[in-house]
Amino acid sequence: MDKLKIDGWLQLAANVGILAGLVFVYLQLEQNNEILKAEMLRSESQASIQMEQSLIGENGAQVWAKALQNPTDLTLAEQRILEAIIWSNVENWRHSYHLATAGFIEKEWQARIDTDAPYFLGNPYGRAWWQQFGGNNNLPVELRDYISETLAQPRWPHNFPIDYHARIIATLHQAGEPTQGD
Repeated sequence: MDKLKIDGWLQLAANVGILAGLVFVYLQLEQNNEILKAEMLRSESQASIQMEQSLIGENGAQVWAKALQNPTDLTLAEQRILEAIIWSNVENWRHSYHLATAGFIEKEWQARIDTDAPYFLGNPYGRAWWQQFGGNNNLPVELRDYISETLAQPRWPHNFPIDYHARIIATLHQAGEPTQGD
């Protein structure tokens, strides 16, 4: 009789072990599925960014500077270069947001927007681009709203990149460093 009791307990323990193993396998499969989704999103995001980056070419910095100083004087080709620059950043934000919603990162997507949006969208051209694009896209609503809220903060000057670079030059002058035109 004791042997039957021991066999029963052993059988129960074996069944519990098998059930625990199945739960573990299920959780591993779910985790692998999330990792695969993240990798697929990154591949899709990188393909989009690479396509956009190929359009920028050698003149990206000159076009960017022209857009900051004379945004209404841009040619259609220069506008497309700016679109590639701006969209590549927005695509990075979208990817970071998806990583956060999948649980791989926490609020890094917001930190990226907090630092990058004023630079890439916090100028007359960038604001006009976002005004046209921001409400008319396939970005997640939370992401789109966070970008808009960031740009609406009164702490950002009308043309943040120009102001930012002017402050750097002023700091260099204060330190006695020669700058272009000195």
